[in-house]
Amino acid sequence: MTTIATRLAELARRLPDASAIEDGDARVTFAALDARASSIARQVVAASDGRAGNVCLFFEDKVAAIGAIVGAARSAHAYVPLDAGDPEERLRFIVEDCEPVVLLTESRLVERALAIAPDGCAIVDIADAHTQAARDAPPLPDVDPASTAYLYYTSGSTGRPKGVSQSHANLQFFVDAYGKAVGIGEGDRISMHYKFSFAAGIGGIYRGVALGATLCAYDMQRDGIGALADWLDRERITVLHTFPMVFREMAKRLGAKRLFPHLRVIHLGGESVFADDVELFRARTLDHCVLVHQLSATECGIIAQNIVRHETTVPAGAVLPVGRPIEGVRIEIHRDDGGISPRGEPGEVVVFSRHVSPG
Repeated sequence: MTTIATRLAELARRLPDASAIEDGDARVTFAALDARASSIARQVVAASDGRAGNVCLFFEDKVAAIGAIVGAARSAHAYVPLDAGDPEERLRFIVEDCEPVVLLTESRLVERALAIAPDGCAIVDIADAHTQAARDAPPLPDVDPASTAYLYYTSGSTGRPKGVSQSHANLQFFVDAYGKAVGIGEGDRISMHYKFSFAAGIGGIYRGVALGATLCAYDMQRDGIGALADWLDRERITVLHTFPMVFREMAKRLGAKRLFPHLRVIHLGGESVFADDVELFRARTLDHCVLVHQLSATECGIIAQNIVRHETTVPAGAVLPVGRPIEGVRIEIHRDDGGISPRGEPGEVVVFSRHVSPG
């Protein structure tokens, strides 16, 4: 069975000069990303010195972060993303809780990395990817698909943050399920503006790396919603991943006849989607475009999805349902006593699948 990292290697051989990542004037081909990931993986192997354990990723630059994600995966160590914008207290909690053996970072963040890293954790600046130590590292290990790919920490809004892991095999399952549902593949250009430490950003990154699409970075904090529409047109984005609030605000600012001819998928997640949002989708896209609304969970990935087409009937004023469980997932709504809630009664979502988080 393959992993996301081996999928990237296959794409690098077959489509070496195709764009894997674009961020402004920066462009990284699949061959370059594959080479970068292997160099970073060797850094991790050299720095860990045979010790098992997690690898923390501490980045601001999206291009560098993606190379580090795939590099960590190729090293057979699970990665733990850190958000450079988070308070020091949260960062210290995560690094102490996950007990990393290596912390990967970029040059401008090395001093902060040194300040938060626990004793015994090696700090590696990926700018040194071609150091002699990395070149002389042992051969890269084979990665067991059943092993842990990553550990993402929850927000902590309901208590202490908790690390949620996912295996390489399960990650690949959810990537392929999404790709099959909406036809993601070579030639697609996927927007990327989520922070990579945000769980919702996992899917978009891996869909590009594994399915041959181009990841196109947009800095929402710097450029704002006002410039997003022009960027979508200029970059010929075919798959837009964003929050409903962002899409709503962008669509309402446009002239009455403004359309997005390149978009064929608008994926809204993280918040409720309403019938009015469907009308905005219809007004701003051509007939071939679909609106995807999904229910996802850090512990699972995608668990249910609703693909809305221009001709789909949606009740006026209603919250758009999240749709039906994807193949390989079963969902039940349970009462407090453990019984199944009847239709229309709220309850706790319970997911049954061989692809839920192993820990």
